[in-house]
Amino acid sequence: ANGYIHADYTFNNLLKLGVNASFDGASSTGEDATRMVFHPAGEAVLMVKQFDAFNKMEWLNKLNIYANYGVTGNSRYSSKMGKYYYTSQPYQTISGIIRANVPNTEIKPEKDYTLNVGFESSFIRNTFSLGVGYYDIQSRDVLIAGNKSSVFGTGTYYCNDASLGAHGFEISAQVAPVYNKDFRWIIGTNVATLSNKVKSLGTESEYVTSLYDEAALITRVGESPYNFYGYQTAGVFSTTAEAKAAKLTNRNGIAYKAGDIHYVDQNHDNVIDDNDRVLLGSASPKFYGDVYTRLEYKNLALDLTFGFSSGNKAYNAVRRVTESECDFANQSKSVIRRWSMEGQVTDMPRVVYGDAIGNNDFSDRWIEDASYIKLRNITLSYTYDKPLFKLIQSGTIYITGQNLFCMTNYLGLDPEMSYSYSSALQGVDYGKATAPRSFKLGINLKF
Repeated sequence: ANGYIHADYTFNNLLKLGVNASFDGASSTGEDATRMVFHPAGEAVLMVKQFDAFNKMEWLNKLNIYANYGVTGNSRYSSKMGKYYYTSQPYQTISGIIRANVPNTEIKPEKDYTLNVGFESSFIRNTFSLGVGYYDIQSRDVLIAGNKSSVFGTGTYYCNDASLGAHGFEISAQVAPVYNKDFRWIIGTNVATLSNKVKSLGTESEYVTSLYDEAALITRVGESPYNFYGYQTAGVFSTTAEAKAAKLTNRNGIAYKAGDIHYVDQNHDNVIDDNDRVLLGSASPKFYGDVYTRLEYKNLALDLTFGFSSGNKAYNAVRRVTESECDFANQSKSVIRRWSMEGQVTDMPRVVYGDAIGNNDFSDRWIEDASYIKLRNITLSYTYDKPLFKLIQSGTIYITGQNLFCMTNYLGLDPEMSYSYSSALQGVDYGKATAPRSFKLGINLKF
């Protein structure tokens, strides 16, 4: 069940105030939690252009300064988290019913507290517009897997112990260098920055998530969520003397030799193990956005939209398989440059069947810069506005191409990939099908 109230008031066309209030209820909350949750929001917009001093400025068409703050909730999680439920369990040739969980009867909706401040403006007969905003989102009561003793013998226990914060700037700009009766040209962009950190994980300081191939992601207090977590490398041992001088062994006591990966011994104990793992970056970009342009000549128009992202990392699991050099599977042609003789300088380790030394362990070898610039959409269209056959009043004929090219240093199929909808698996590339290049030819008719 839910209810919603909205009210706004404009004072003398100078100041606009608005308030929202919603009451949301969900059965997924715990039995002992409050079913109905109140979510308030408010906004204020100062229309600076309407003040006398600014109204006289003919070059200024619009200037609004705004601020809004609101609370939203998320209760879209399984109701099994907050209630007891049972499941069948086979034992030899007999099946029975057992309790499947230890519920958190006080589980409640996650909440986001969002602040936005900024301005919107346009100039010179609206041929140039600029908007700059700052956002701050504080997520509280975030669900995480809590710690319960294994003696319960049940599934994961969830609790509202985590909190995260994200902030950044959003910039939008558009300009029309040429705008007349026959020819019009518009260029615009939207750019956003992102900085997010984990504020709390309850009683824990970090959570490590291991994938099926022993790759790992870590969520640590004070850092971005879901950082890749593995070894840092310093190249390949070129000579036997170089390997002996390092005095490094793996966790099984096997010494590294010439041609092996030189892992950085972070704690200086001469053993490469889990204690030497470090943060290797995350799939979250530093900034991202799009650039678009539209050219019109009479009834002919060309639209292009580019998307970009910078600072995001990706785990190239496909390359980790095709450069593993540890079995009889097909390998990438990059393996040709593998270490094969004393003194050879290369970034590809020696071939070792079974890889007992661990050259293929999860490390920054498999983490790549996945920044990109991509042509998302290009459309050429022709619009006719005269009646045709006394039946068709107007129409548009168009041809559209999507995902036609991408500029990136990422070695995988597509830097803009995701293994699943899970936030933890953004930037994990196990070779799933990418967005295809496509072409569309169509016509819109108005009768």
